[in-house]
Amino acid sequence: MRDIVKLYLQIRISKSEIRNKFKILNGKNQKDFEFRASNFEFYKIMALYHTYRPQIFADVIGQDHIVSVLTNAIKNKNISHAYLFCGPRGLGKTTLARILAKTINCENPRSSEPCDQCSSCQQISSGSSIDVIEIDAASNRGIDEIRELREKARFSSSSANKKKVFIIDEVHMLTKEAFNALLKILEEPPNHVIFILATTEAHKVPATILSRVQRHDFKRPSVDTISKHLQKISGAEKIRIDENGARTIAKLADGSFRDAIMLLDQLQSIAANEVLSSENILKNLGLARLSLVHQFIELLEKNDTQKLFQIVEKLDQDGVDMTHFGKNLIEALSEKLKSTLDQKYLSWINIFLHAIEQIKYSPIAALPIEIAIYKISETSAISSEVLDMTSAEALNSAKSAGDDKVLDMPSAISAKVPKSDSAKSAESSESAMVLAIDSNIWQKIIAQVKIDNAPLSAILETSVLKSAKDDTLNVAVRFKFHKDKIDISKNRQLIENAIEKMTGKNWILNCEIDPEIVKVENSKKEEELAKIAEEIF
Repeated sequence: MRDIVKLYLQIRISKSEIRNKFKILNGKNQKDFEFRASNFEFYKIMALYHTYRPQIFADVIGQDHIVSVLTNAIKNKNISHAYLFCGPRGLGKTTLARILAKTINCENPRSSEPCDQCSSCQQISSGSSIDVIEIDAASNRGIDEIRELREKARFSSSSANKKKVFIIDEVHMLTKEAFNALLKILEEPPNHVIFILATTEAHKVPATILSRVQRHDFKRPSVDTISKHLQKISGAEKIRIDENGARTIAKLADGSFRDAIMLLDQLQSIAANEVLSSENILKNLGLARLSLVHQFIELLEKNDTQKLFQIVEKLDQDGVDMTHFGKNLIEALSEKLKSTLDQKYLSWINIFLHAIEQIKYSPIAALPIEIAIYKISETSAISSEVLDMTSAEALNSAKSAGDDKVLDMPSAISAKVPKSDSAKSAESSESAMVLAIDSNIWQKIIAQVKIDNAPLSAILETSVLKSAKDDTLNVAVRFKFHKDKIDISKNRQLIENAIEKMTGKNWILNCEIDPEIVKVENSKKEEELAKIAEEIF
């Protein structure tokens, strides 16, 4: 029975053909097999991604820019001696290489397509062709393997009208010596030989190799493209899945057709009892449900850190992929940003982007998400406190100006008050109060800038906050280079946004060159650090 399974895996054959093969393998047990074969229908041993692997150019999805170049080259009989297929995994680089090899060696080509029926096409599809040699450079990366390849390339193909095609997958894994050996044959290739190199990391391929191949970059297909393809496969396989379910799988696949089809294959047993919806797909894959993501954002809005930490703890205990949860959060926050244009969502997105990047380095997967919650909570608390203090001062200013009206609405706080002497003194006291606050949270402003631009925050670390007058924040730096960097439009906007987030007020940033004050302030900092060091030791 084991031999029959091997046969079925190698090539899709009918039940009657399996019975015939079985007679040859084990004639004595034919009756026993008759009983088993009736129940063999036979389980789908072949994975869906094998079943639906493209066999001709017309089947290839999402790579029209490459297919058109290759088919035109075949029509014009202008085929290159070497190709390099670049792009992320699961996009069909090896598959397209096989289709190209089939078309070149097809006995009955149809325009620029292989017939997929002749013995040559069938042998290439099954991997048994002596004219198409596939090499995995990840496990055959040394110079000895490439020397062996060069020896094989010397021998002509099985027929005068055929080419010998070498498909080298993950070519970037070759050693330096192996690349040098490969270069020799690429420089002076035999007329009957074609090389098709495939890689996920084109930047690791030496420039000497790149200059001798025709490069084609594979593009990631859109979520809609993958989703539609999954729905076609689901219809053919009678898998019940709704549109949102297909889109969820497409998003999880991260641009890979192969991963998307494998996920569908994994989930098709569930579809026997229920329709594959977004919620039950995430549930069965052990991922955070979208409803939980929206609940998480609502708690961020309320600054309910206790419940947020409880959710993260529960997700961690359930073994939920925190990277995927973070990506779903960012996607939901970006939708919020588009609909409301609220700058806080942009800040939250940046914080969670940093958190996701740190998950792979963290010994505890949930820790970066918890730190992100703390950062958002701290920022919200500071902004709220500053806004409340500024509002209270504005009320006092209004009263001292003789305004007896009660300001009930928060918007009334920003209303213009008659400019009396007492109001001016109130304004100066307000500036002094805000200046004190700004001085206390200046490091937090720098930390906020660091999320988006670390080099800029390093420059701000060396600056000194001089004064805050008439909605202008005056900052001193020691060098002209630092001033020029801060005065760049996008950098200035980033700093002013961070100041507004921390103070609740719009400030205009003014940067000056003042080496003396910076030197004095830095000296003070050094003296303070020295005192702390003395106390410790």
